[in-house]
Amino acid sequence: DAVLSISRIDTGLERIGQVCPVGGLNPFSMLRSKARASAGVMNNISEPLSNEGYEHGAVDEEPIVVLVRGSKRVGKSTFSRLLLNRLLSQGGGKVAFLELDLGQSEFSPPGSVSLHVFQATSAPNSHRRDGDAWPGILVGPNWCHPRLSVRSHWLGETSPKDDPSLYLLAVEDLMRFYRQEICQDGGDEDGGKRGNRVAKVPLVVNTQGWVKGLGAELSKRVEKLVLPSHILEIEPPSASSLGEVEINGLVGAVDDASLKRLNAADLRTLSIMSFLHSFKLASVRNPSPKWDFDRPTLGLRPFVVDLTKGGLQAGIHILPSGSCVPDELKLLALNGSLVSLFCIDHQDEEEEEEGEKGNKDPCHVWIRSLTRPRPSVSCSESLGFRSLGLGLVRSIDYASSKLHLLTPIPIQDLTHQTRLGIMKGGIELPIWASLDFQSIQEALAGQQQGKEQSQQGTSTLAGVERERVPYLDWPAPALVGGQGQAVVGERKRRVRRNLMRKGQVA
Repeated sequence: DAVLSISRIDTGLERIGQVCPVGGLNPFSMLRSKARASAGVMNNISEPLSNEGYEHGAVDEEPIVVLVRGSKRVGKSTFSRLLLNRLLSQGGGKVAFLELDLGQSEFSPPGSVSLHVFQATSAPNSHRRDGDAWPGILVGPNWCHPRLSVRSHWLGETSPKDDPSLYLLAVEDLMRFYRQEICQDGGDEDGGKRGNRVAKVPLVVNTQGWVKGLGAELSKRVEKLVLPSHILEIEPPSASSLGEVEINGLVGAVDDASLKRLNAADLRTLSIMSFLHSFKLASVRNPSPKWDFDRPTLGLRPFVVDLTKGGLQAGIHILPSGSCVPDELKLLALNGSLVSLFCIDHQDEEEEEEGEKGNKDPCHVWIRSLTRPRPSVSCSESLGFRSLGLGLVRSIDYASSKLHLLTPIPIQDLTHQTRLGIMKGGIELPIWASLDFQSIQEALAGQQQGKEQSQQGTSTLAGVERERVPYLDWPAPALVGGQGQAVVGERKRRVRRNLMRKGQVA
């Protein structure tokens, strides 16, 4: 017999529509679906992959490494999450999860490859000392469970096409860290041991859906780096399968028609906003995240980094993806943008002393931070550097050499790092992060000048006249139903990738 306990946990996530209404005020209503995976499929493939399979294995037996692959929109992330849940519930102990999909990361913000570790709780009906209940299974899309990784690398793009070498180096570093630091730690109550054997942590690898051209070559290279013990390939349903998906000869019914309401860009926006508004990210010791959506992103309190007191000793870097920013415009490009906070694990003491005793002149301080050499991800012995998470550069005080950062990363994780730096990529800040509640409501209603504002004569954003707000350009009347003519360049540029020469047309 089993006893099922259902309790309400108020995490604040239900109010995400107030800050990011890409799916309306209630984005959960757009996730209603009849999507389901056959229980028989999961039972058949998860039983031999269970942690308990190692109880009777040899001491030197290789760990279970499951690689899930397939094209886009076939359910790789959902299937990987279900497999993770099953391994945790059946085997206990720890399970590692490696996410390699830059555009649709499951537990981290987009643009990064990350390694996560999950640990099952021996008493699901108990409560932790800090008041957080046992989280149970992981459900919902990626923006429902932002998490701190044990190791991560930021590439700053939603695809590895611009820098495939860096992508492969990041995957190699994460696999090296898994084999050296995670694999041998089973994490059971007896210290990871089962009898006289050490339980090895299994690994679930969720890959990207780019499987053609360069994407196919990258997938082959990734498989050589991961060395999976099991490969599960999910094939897209055919027209005659009536919604069935074949997984290595096993068929599970899937109906994902209603899941297409939120596209990949919308899910990335929700993931970024969910991460920025989290004040307690999930981790191995804290499985339940918490959010604060009672204030807009403009109302969240940042922390201040003083560059004259040793802040950002690893430098400020702008990745050369997409376009090259001139040196004199880098601070303008950095202000109000998303960045990755990274740290260098090992450093040269002489460099640290030079950073501490440098000139305090603002011009010299900023130039020194912007011209520091970019760290390399390929470090065979010291494991190089790692990304701590995502942040938002809220403002830059040039005169006092201070930078205001907004990030949910715990402050103790940042202050313990001797060499901290920030890195900007090509992922843009969602427009919702630059608006207050009033502007969000107007945008949601399709109006940029409401009746109330027109009666008052001026409209404001966070108490500032909109004409004086930097980095934001309010649409012309022609774009919101007016009679004027649209200005060239007003709308977002659309790139056509399906154009062919005459000789290419059959």
